[in-house]
Amino acid sequence: EVHPELDANGAHRLAFRARATRHLARQGLDQFLVVGTDLPTPTLQDEVHQVAEDSAPGARVVYCDSDPLVLAHARALLTGPEGRVEHIEADLYDPDRLLTQVASVLDLQRPVGVLLINTLDFMDHQEAECALRGLADAVAAGSHFAVAYLSCEVNPAQVRGVAEVYRNNHLALEPRTAADVTQLLSSVRLTGEQPVPCSQWHPGEPAWPGAEADRLVDVWCALALKDPP
Repeated sequence: EVHPELDANGAHRLAFRARATRHLARQGLDQFLVVGTDLPTPTLQDEVHQVAEDSAPGARVVYCDSDPLVLAHARALLTGPEGRVEHIEADLYDPDRLLTQVASVLDLQRPVGVLLINTLDFMDHQEAECALRGLADAVAAGSHFAVAYLSCEVNPAQVRGVAEVYRNNHLALEPRTAADVTQLLSSVRLTGEQPVPCSQWHPGEPAWPGAEADRLVDVWCALALKDPP
């Protein structure tokens, strides 16, 4: 195996997604856009619409993905009251099309929690910056972006090996440093905390993997805010 802890890294992403959703809902956000739905968890626990509803009853959630298989599973399993949980087929490579569909469900004149948990890894810097700018320009001030990404700072040799496997299969994978992500967010006028390992973001909250969790996981995360103009 090139990197035996990739499955654990995926679990850390989903746990961060749940904690970030709860954190934002408790701050008053009641609209969430999940870009990159991912397959539903086996237990169907801590999905975004469930966590949001627990902390902000009546919250609206849009799941977005471009994979027909993922969408089919999501539409069957990630369900909620009509008009409050929706699924759309779109991706970050065409943010205008994505946002046109999102605007039919969410009120983009009010703050939105945008969850980018497994998408930016597959975009180079220019693509990621363009996609983030499209989203950041469209949502209201006070919106938050929760971002998780594959770090190349903890286990650089193993992560480079994984990226090489992807490239050999004609797939893109773009590991990043904390400085890369900070610069990427600031380039579209998003400000917030410094990236940290997903296992260490807001420890002690529900969906936290626990004190015994490895502090040096390869998936890191950050929460950024769209400030008023």
